[in-house]
Amino acid sequence: MLRSTLLLLAALAAPVVFAPKAPTTTVHGETRDDLPDLDLRRSVAVAAQAGGGVPTSWCGDVTASDDRTHAAFAPETPQIKVVYAYAADRPDRSGGWMDALQANVALVNRYLGAQAGGTKALRFDMGTRCGRQFVDIQTVALPGAHAEYADNFRAVAQAVQRVLGDLGGPRNAIVLADNLSATGSDHGLAETITGGGGEQPGPENPHNRGGLTGVLFTRDGGEVPGPGAHGFWPEGFLHEITHTLGAVQWGAPHSTQPAGQQNRFTGTAGRAWT
Repeated sequence: MLRSTLLLLAALAAPVVFAPKAPTTTVHGETRDDLPDLDLRRSVAVAAQAGGGVPTSWCGDVTASDDRTHAAFAPETPQIKVVYAYAADRPDRSGGWMDALQANVALVNRYLGAQAGGTKALRFDMGTRCGRQFVDIQTVALPGAHAEYADNFRAVAQAVQRVLGDLGGPRNAIVLADNLSATGSDHGLAETITGGGGEQPGPENPHNRGGLTGVLFTRDGGEVPGPGAHGFWPEGFLHEITHTLGAVQWGAPHSTQPAGQQNRFTGTAGRAWT
């Protein structure tokens, strides 16, 4: 089953020929209110294959390293790495989040399979001691305190990517940043390459080389979802992943490319969210 999993939009599927003009990464951000028209759980429930696929409960060992021993895919294969991250002065609640992250992966790929007639889904880094159908979730202890990472996409993304290092092939990361939203609500941020060939189809697109990050910030003091098939905001989980695969470019219909406006999350001009 997992061998038939294909990467959505082929965004991490081929070697890259670097574009002559250096690309620029743009950060997009969303809250739950920004994604009101998609309910993955409801869509999956009515899909023909909703009862099959990746399980919604996780099994394995909580680990701070990449599990290459039980990997479902060869290391050189482009994949999406699921990460749980927490600040040095906050508790490690990774054990409680594993089921929710596993459920997110299951819901996302069942949903995408339903849209594509069962032929396409995202290729996540899979495989634990319990089997190839379980997500290889890596726990990252951020070296600094909460104040250094709260709502700070760049700080979280750079710290995680430093820990991940070279995993043998193109990797994008989707990070659950626990207790690191000081805004009072959950929100997500992710980077997309704009310019430098970021909109062109084919293997020359710079998104193919990986190294991009999406982050879901959970609100301070929020509860761990615990067991269950609902996951944690799977709509935001999928949305931020698609940004790292190349969506949404300034040339997209209804793009919100700003004219000197401030991004509500990063506080920088010239950034937008969609």
